[in-house]
Amino acid sequence: MSSQAELIRNLERCPRFERCNRNLCPLDLELEKRYGGNRCFWMREGEGTPRVSNLGGGRVQTHVAGAQIPDELLIHVPKSNVSQLNERSQTRWQELRAQTCPENAPEAAKSSHIYDKLVLGGSTVE
Repeated sequence: MSSQAELIRNLERCPRFERCNRNLCPLDLELEKRYGGNRCFWMREGEGTPRVSNLGGGRVQTHVAGAQIPDELLIHVPKSNVSQLNERSQTRWQELRAQTCPENAPEAAKSSHIYDKLVLGGSTVE
C-alpha cells in the first residue's frame, strides 16, 4: 500500500495535474481501487490526432485521444497499470523494456518494473 504523499507525488509528475478533471490516471499508484468516471486520455484508444471539444460559452478545448504518454511519465506508470494504458502507450512501454533488458526483452517487458533502469528523456509527445 502506498502512502498518500507518495501517491500524490507520482500524480503531480503529470504537467496536467493542476487542471486535470479525470479520476482514472495511469500514474495513480492505487488505480485498481478506482472505478467509473473519466479516464485519462493516455488510457483511451484513438488515432492520436487532436480533437476539439466545445465547452460552451464560446470556449473550446483541444485534446489528443489515444496519444502516447511521454516517456518521462511512462517510466513512472506502475507495472500494474500498464494494461490500462492505450495500445500506443503499452507498445512504447514494451519498447522501453526491450531497450533496458535486451537479452530477454519479451519476458522482461512483462515482468519487470520499467523505471528500474531507464533514464528520463526522449519524449515523443509534448
